[in-house]
Amino acid sequence: MKYKDIPEYLRASEFYLNLDPLGAEFDIPFDIPEEIINNMEDFTKMYKIINFFGAKYPDLMKSYWVNNSFEIMKKYLDFSSENREMFEQFISYEINNFQQFESIYKLIGFYNFFPSDNYVEYGLKNKNEYIGKNTNSLSEELKNTNQIEIKWEIHYNLRYSNLYFYIYFKSNGFLFSKKIEERFISLKDLDEIIDDYEIIIHYLKHKNFSEDLDRGPINILKKNVCFENSLFDNNNERYSFELKITDFNSKIISKYLLDMFSEILEKLNYLKKEKYNS
Repeated sequence: MKYKDIPEYLRASEFYLNLDPLGAEFDIPFDIPEEIINNMEDFTKMYKIINFFGAKYPDLMKSYWVNNSFEIMKKYLDFSSENREMFEQFISYEINNFQQFESIYKLIGFYNFFPSDNYVEYGLKNKNEYIGKNTNSLSEELKNTNQIEIKWEIHYNLRYSNLYFYIYFKSNGFLFSKKIEERFISLKDLDEIIDDYEIIIHYLKHKNFSEDLDRGPINILKKNVCFENSLFDNNNERYSFELKITDFNSKIISKYLLDMFSEILEKLNYLKKEKYNS
């Protein structure tokens, strides 16, 4: 790049002032020398340099984000690709305070980002303190996050052409159980069932809890799923269990379900081989 091609709005920066004006050209840098950032004016100068050269965001900008996330979001939160990329880098940075935590929550919703491990771990670690100090949508999500353990049993019968499995949900000491059964009269029926499971596994592998997935043996990819207990009762009364999927438990739930549906798919393919290909 030629020295004279740098736009006027970058010429007050230390980066520009440290260039050799006698050189006809210079290499476009990937790493921009860091400048001290004391306020939003300094941040904005650095932001313009980074975006002009397409360089990566330095640690000093990320450090400024930690304690000034509201201010940065107020200025830069929009649907431009540059700002989306900046915030996508910032949300994985270490979280040190509730303001930063809330900012990341808003960014996840605004850009549909997948929550980082840092965000999930910080939320679960500081759940009680945050709920005690705040009343908002984030505190409600934390309050409604169930720590869930999922187990399952799979059974099948070649003679009667069926496969059924029990899903056991355990949350806060409460056990809920659900029986799911698949019956197939023909090879076509079985292939359709296998397709359903493959679709669910695809969604789970891509961490996508879809609101639109209507196919499948169990519509478990909704954000909130309520199941009527079909195996147990409490004083002969029917009761139900609501599986609440939030950003703070979706990863572990996804892992449980992926393992379960993968094992079921393996059994279905085995049934297909034994019953129709032998």
